[in-house]
Amino acid sequence: MVRTREAAGPVTCADVEGVERRLGVALPADYREFLLSRNGGRPERDLVSVPMCEASPYARIHFFFGVNHPLECYDLVWNVENGAELPAGLIPIAATEGADVFCLNSAGGVVFWDAYGSSLFPVSESFGGFLSQLYSDELSPKISSDSDSSSTHSD
Repeated sequence: MVRTREAAGPVTCADVEGVERRLGVALPADYREFLLSRNGGRPERDLVSVPMCEASPYARIHFFFGVNHPLECYDLVWNVENGAELPAGLIPIAATEGADVFCLNSAGGVVFWDAYGSSLFPVSESFGGFLSQLYSDELSPKISSDSDSSSTHSD
Protein backbone atom coordinates (compact mmCIF):
# COMPACT_ATOMS: atom_id res chain seq x y z
CA MET A 1 0.00 0.00 0.00
CA VAL A 2 1.14 3.53 -0.65
CA ARG A 3 1.85 5.98 2.17
CA THR A 4 -0.09 9.26 2.15
CA ARG A 5 -0.34 12.48 4.11
CA GLU A 6 -3.07 15.11 4.41
CA ALA A 7 -5.75 12.40 4.18
CA ALA A 8 -9.38 13.06 5.01
CA GLY A 9 -9.22 11.20 8.31
CA PRO A 10 -10.54 7.83 9.41
CA VAL A 11 -13.69 6.42 7.82
CA THR A 12 -15.83 3.39 8.56
CA CYS A 13 -17.37 0.73 6.36
CA ALA A 14 -20.68 2.55 6.87
CA ASP A 15 -19.14 5.77 5.50
CA VAL A 16 -17.89 3.98 2.38
CA GLU A 17 -21.24 2.19 1.95
CA GLY A 18 -22.94 5.60 2.16
CA VAL A 19 -20.73 6.86 -0.68
CA GLU A 20 -21.60 3.79 -2.74
CA ARG A 21 -25.34 4.36 -2.18
CA ARG A 22 -25.06 8.05 -3.03
CA LEU A 23 -23.11 7.32 -6.23
CA GLY A 24 -25.16 4.22 -7.11
CA VAL A 25 -22.05 2.02 -7.53
CA ALA A 26 -20.25 -0.82 -5.81
CA LEU A 27 -16.62 0.20 -5.42
CA PRO A 28 -13.94 -2.45 -6.10
CA ALA A 29 -12.70 -4.22 -2.95
CA ASP A 30 -9.11 -2.97 -3.35
CA TYR A 31 -10.28 0.64 -3.64
CA ARG A 32 -12.62 0.24 -0.64
CA GLU A 33 -9.63 -1.05 1.36
CA PHE A 34 -7.58 1.98 0.31
CA LEU A 35 -10.34 4.32 1.50
CA LEU A 36 -10.66 2.47 4.81
CA SER A 37 -6.92 2.36 5.46
CA ARG A 38 -5.71 5.64 3.87
CA ASN A 39 -8.79 7.65 2.86
CA GLY A 40 -7.02 9.56 0.14
CA GLY A 41 -4.23 12.06 0.58
CA ARG A 42 -1.02 13.15 -1.06
CA PRO A 43 0.99 10.01 -1.94
CA GLU A 44 4.70 9.57 -1.28
CA ARG A 45 5.06 7.54 -4.48
CA ASP A 46 3.27 9.91 -6.84
CA LEU A 47 4.43 9.09 -10.37
CA VAL A 48 2.92 6.60 -12.78
CA SER A 49 3.53 5.76 -16.42
CA VAL A 50 0.66 6.45 -18.79
CA PRO A 51 1.13 4.07 -21.73
CA MET A 52 0.09 5.34 -25.15
CA CYS A 53 -0.32 8.97 -24.01
CA GLU A 54 2.21 10.93 -26.03
CA ALA A 55 1.26 14.24 -24.40
CA SER A 56 1.88 12.85 -20.89
CA PRO A 57 3.89 9.60 -20.92
CA TYR A 58 3.85 9.79 -17.12
CA ALA A 59 1.73 11.72 -14.64
CA ARG A 60 2.26 12.96 -11.09
CA ILE A 61 -0.62 12.39 -8.69
CA HIS A 62 -1.29 15.52 -6.72
CA PHE A 63 -3.97 14.06 -4.46
CA PHE A 64 -6.12 10.94 -4.00
CA PHE A 65 -9.71 11.93 -3.21
CA GLY A 66 -11.11 10.81 0.14
CA VAL A 67 -14.44 10.35 1.89
CA ASN A 68 -15.71 13.37 3.84
CA HIS A 69 -12.61 15.47 3.16
CA PRO A 70 -13.00 18.94 4.72
CA LEU A 71 -11.73 20.56 1.50
CA GLU A 72 -14.35 19.80 -1.13
CA CYS A 73 -11.84 19.79 -3.98
CA TYR A 74 -10.26 16.68 -2.34
CA ASP A 75 -13.58 14.98 -1.54
CA LEU A 76 -14.51 11.90 -3.59
CA VAL A 77 -18.26 12.57 -3.79
CA TRP A 78 -17.78 16.25 -4.57
CA ASN A 79 -15.45 15.36 -7.45
CA VAL A 80 -17.90 12.84 -8.88
CA GLU A 81 -20.78 15.31 -8.68
CA ASN A 82 -18.96 18.56 -9.54
CA GLY A 83 -15.61 17.70 -11.06
CA ALA A 84 -14.51 17.31 -14.63
CA GLU A 85 -17.04 16.23 -17.23
CA LEU A 86 -16.02 12.65 -17.81
CA PRO A 87 -17.37 9.89 -20.01
CA ALA A 88 -20.17 7.89 -18.38
CA GLY A 89 -19.18 5.15 -15.97
CA LEU A 90 -15.97 6.77 -14.69
CA ILE A 91 -15.32 7.70 -11.06
CA PRO A 92 -12.53 10.25 -10.53
CA ILE A 93 -10.23 9.04 -7.73
CA ALA A 94 -7.12 11.24 -8.01
CA ALA A 95 -6.07 14.57 -9.47
CA THR A 96 -2.81 15.38 -11.20
CA GLU A 97 -0.98 18.66 -10.84
CA GLY A 98 -2.97 19.89 -13.85
CA ALA A 99 -6.55 19.26 -14.95
CA ASP A 100 -6.11 15.54 -15.66
CA VAL A 101 -7.58 12.85 -13.41
CA PHE A 102 -7.24 9.15 -12.75
CA CYS A 103 -10.55 7.30 -12.69
CA LEU A 104 -11.98 3.91 -11.88
CA ASN A 105 -13.82 2.37 -14.80
CA SER A 106 -16.83 0.06 -14.55
CA ALA A 107 -14.56 -3.03 -14.62
CA GLY A 108 -12.55 -1.81 -11.59
CA GLY A 109 -9.53 -0.75 -13.64
CA VAL A 110 -7.81 2.62 -13.59
CA VAL A 111 -7.71 4.97 -16.56
CA PHE A 112 -6.05 8.34 -17.13
CA TRP A 113 -8.29 11.15 -18.42
CA ASP A 114 -6.29 13.65 -20.45
CA ALA A 115 -8.49 16.70 -19.95
CA TYR A 116 -6.86 18.75 -22.69
CA GLY A 117 -7.15 16.08 -25.33
CA SER A 118 -10.40 14.68 -23.93
CA SER A 119 -8.91 11.21 -24.21
CA LEU A 120 -8.79 8.10 -22.01
CA PHE A 121 -5.73 5.92 -21.54
CA PRO A 122 -5.81 2.59 -19.67
CA VAL A 123 -3.26 2.42 -16.86
CA SER A 124 -4.08 -0.72 -14.84
CA GLU A 125 -6.64 -3.50 -14.72
CA SER A 126 -7.15 -2.94 -10.98
CA PHE A 127 -6.71 -0.28 -8.33
CA GLY A 128 -4.23 -2.46 -6.44
CA GLY A 129 -2.22 -2.90 -9.63
CA PHE A 130 -2.29 0.85 -10.11
CA LEU A 131 -0.88 1.44 -6.62
CA SER A 132 1.90 -1.07 -7.27
CA GLN A 133 2.95 0.90 -10.37
CA LEU A 134 3.52 4.15 -8.46
CA TYR A 135 7.10 5.33 -8.05
CA SER A 136 8.87 8.44 -6.76
CA ASP A 137 11.60 10.82 -7.83
CA GLU A 138 13.42 13.77 -6.27
CA LEU A 139 10.28 15.95 -6.55
CA SER A 140 7.97 13.46 -4.82
CA PRO A 141 6.75 14.26 -1.30
CA LYS A 142 8.77 12.70 1.49
CA ILE A 143 6.85 11.21 4.38
CA SER A 144 8.93 10.58 7.47
CA SER A 145 8.17 7.61 9.68
CA ASP A 146 7.61 9.91 12.66
CA SER A 147 4.99 12.09 10.93
CA ASP A 148 1.76 12.94 12.69
CA SER A 149 -0.37 9.78 12.43
CA SER A 150 -3.55 11.84 12.23
CA SER A 151 -2.52 13.14 8.83
CA THR A 152 -0.29 10.33 7.58
CA HIS A 153 -1.28 6.75 6.87
CA SER A 154 1.30 4.10 6.12
CA ASP A 155 1.78 0.34 6.14
